[in-house]
Amino acid sequence: MRLDALKAAIGANLFFLFATLAGQGTFPDLVENAYGLDQDLVNGIQYSNRYMRSEGHPYFLEDRFKNGFVSINGKIYQNVQLKYDLFSQRVEIKHDKISGRNYRYITISDRMEAFSLGEYEFRKLKIQEEPERYYQVINTRHFTCLVHWEKKLVPLDNSVIYIDHFTNHRLYYWLELNGEIIAFNNRRTFARLFPRNMQREILKLFRQRHISFRNVGPDKILRTMEMVANLFNTEG
Repeated sequence: MRLDALKAAIGANLFFLFATLAGQGTFPDLVENAYGLDQDLVNGIQYSNRYMRSEGHPYFLEDRFKNGFVSINGKIYQNVQLKYDLFSQRVEIKHDKISGRNYRYITISDRMEAFSLGEYEFRKLKIQEEPERYYQVINTRHFTCLVHWEKKLVPLDNSVIYIDHFTNHRLYYWLELNGEIIAFNNRRTFARLFPRNMQREILKLFRQRHISFRNVGPDKILRTMEMVANLFNTEG
């Protein structure tokens, strides 16, 4: 008797719950709303466009979501739709709801240790006296190149539509070699970080391939590091 009464009470409560939620979405939406998604992943600030009066965009490469992964509190989530805001240094995530709709939110950077956008991987690092921030990480067998990306907002004086505009991206480079992490900003300061017997070959490579570290994209940085790493094989 008591068991029957308990079942009846549970059934009544469930009926009342779904009757109350009726009209708020389909059954999968109700389940999603009631129990939530992974609270580490879906946790942040609701997105709003703060740049409506700004010319250009603040994002890494282009203003569209790309597939990647995020690492939050030590847990990795694959196949996430991301954009990296180089001005605010925040990552935006687009979540597709069960109902077919989607919403965007800005992640809490303190909880995100790493993420990727396609083939480009970023990690939060504290390097020497620099503040903790995200760096693109390019690993080779012999060294690691770390690149911090950012954009600035600059006021506009002669526009009736926009009040400011985003600059081109700016890059800050570091190289980890033989346990040391040292900053560089051009071809010569980069070559000086390597053994003397390699420096001339590196500069020769840069001249032949017209390689620069100014205003370049991530693909060119990747290719440059691969070519420099191959010199270890010829020198060894």
